[in-house]
Amino acid sequence: MQRTWKNKLGRALLVAILVALVVVFLYPLIFMTLNSMKDKIEYYSNAFALPSAPTLDNYIALFNKFGIGRYLGNTLIISAGSLVLTLVCALFASYAFARMKFRGKSPAYLFIICTMFLPAQVIMIPLYVMYAKMGLINTYTGVILATTAAMLPNTILLLRSNFITIDKEIFEAAKLDGAGYFQIVKNILIPLGKPAIAISSIFNFLVVCNDLFRPMILLQAADKRTLTVALAALSSQKFGDPTYLFAGLTISALVPLIVYLIFSKSIVKGLTVGSIK
Repeated sequence: MQRTWKNKLGRALLVAILVALVVVFLYPLIFMTLNSMKDKIEYYSNAFALPSAPTLDNYIALFNKFGIGRYLGNTLIISAGSLVLTLVCALFASYAFARMKFRGKSPAYLFIICTMFLPAQVIMIPLYVMYAKMGLINTYTGVILATTAAMLPNTILLLRSNFITIDKEIFEAAKLDGAGYFQIVKNILIPLGKPAIAISSIFNFLVVCNDLFRPMILLQAADKRTLTVALAALSSQKFGDPTYLFAGLTISALVPLIVYLIFSKSIVKGLTVGSIK
């Protein structure tokens, strides 16, 4: 009886803690969304009250006057290019570090991992000078390459850790059947590495969507700004009217959520895939 009472108390405390965490994480999004449906006067009169007459005027103004749709498109272009290039490079590099034998393997892997601890601000000046000489300033290609280089170490670390857990017999059997390097990556690593690929893709997408430093430095043209850079400019232009900024921040927060909802089945399915012996 006493153990049952303790179990119920423990579950109640766990539920209370989880509910509190949900409220803490969701409150900023709810606060932004509700205030984005107010005008400036209503917001300053009571920021914590529900909107008396919810309106989408702030969102309409963002798309029609501020052109946030173009900035959202720029973000999606850079995100897609960076994700594809990062995954392709990381897949082959992770397989090489996980299962192949070559001279300098350990030092090379250690060097790549050490670059994770190098702040982006340290390399930005030489990177900018190099990009200026190569004509990559104000280009999507330049930002995609810089973002890919920043995300590769983390992605290689995650994928390599996953590939090591795959049984060696699977690779040996594939080689005996005449499978080449690309066939092993396509038919073994991608299907069995779906959990790590899904997690790294979500993480990298969030990194690209929230990145402010690299696009702000490398994309100086106004028509090539990403969403985060555009919101930073909006905060200075509409300093006295935060409802515009709340609308933009709500859009910025909804983009990763929508992407997750679209690919949630694939992500969950990938997380349940294991190695078949």
